[in-house]
Amino acid sequence: MKRCILLKNLVGAGIALALLTCGAAQAQDLTKLGPFEVQAKPASQETPRAPIRSRRGQGLVFDLDGCSPKGDDLICNVTVTSEGRDRWLSVSLGSRAWNVDGEEYGPGEVIVANSRSQSNCARKQLLENVPTLLSMTFSRFSDDSEVERLSLVWAESEHCWGDWQTVDFEKIVITGRSPGD
Repeated sequence: MKRCILLKNLVGAGIALALLTCGAAQAQDLTKLGPFEVQAKPASQETPRAPIRSRRGQGLVFDLDGCSPKGDDLICNVTVTSEGRDRWLSVSLGSRAWNVDGEEYGPGEVIVANSRSQSNCARKQLLENVPTLLSMTFSRFSDDSEVERLSLVWAESEHCWGDWQTVDFEKIVITGRSPGD
């Protein structure tokens, strides 16, 4: 499929511009409609899509907000939204981040809204359709540029046990690092 750009349609003193998607046969048909100039652009020149930064499952939506440095630590933020009903969320300190060299890091702290834990898990009741911030702090993360994988371990439970599941995000560019940091 080619994208056709309808550049000029001279009508009196005005110029009409339009953008539409069409096949090559349709582009030829457009030229029969009047004094149009048609320029075809191959679809391969379109901008590539950004990596997926949202995961959905089990009635929850996990949106990666990003990872940024704070001193020697790396902080990764995810917004979690419960769809359909209120529910409990537990996030385990078994969550992990890996750098591009394959070195694995566990969080020293997990925060879900105003619930904070440095051992076991952080628990919070999520309200239906209310975006809730989840933050994980990884101490002495040794990569300046990218998180190879972030694996968030969670359960729908008001306790620190349950049917643990994972949500993975990959190739996360670390933002906000100052030169010389």
